[in-house]
Amino acid sequence: MALSWSHALFMVENYDEMVSFYTEVLGFEVTDTGTIGEATVAFMSQNAEDHHQIAMVSGKPPDSPAPAVNHFAFRTESLTEEKAWFARLSAEDRVAGVAPITHGNTWSVYFQDPEGNTAEAFIDTPWY
Repeated sequence: MALSWSHALFMVENYDEMVSFYTEVLGFEVTDTGTIGEATVAFMSQNAEDHHQIAMVSGKPPDSPAPAVNHFAFRTESLTEEKAWFARLSAEDRVAGVAPITHGNTWSVYFQDPEGNTAEAFIDTPWY
């Protein structure tokens, strides 16, 4: 059940927890790590051809009122996989706000990761 997409970079408060969530729950692998000034960065991907689809940078202030990213989207392979992602995310206690939504051109499942960042897993429909 691989997800496909390009990439996003976002700031995180709890670097270790976020890397753990994205590797253990969503199936990403850390492809590279480094530093940006005093911050630590992890590059992650599910595609061996992409250096990263997501990059996380430590150092988001704990009192920041909003997530560092509005949302990012991952494409699934089929409606069967989309339903499996809905079930997996619904069962995960580190996930909040799991919401299936039909946009007409996509069937989507929106959810929030442990720090409240919103993500979308979707499959295109034959609508058009």
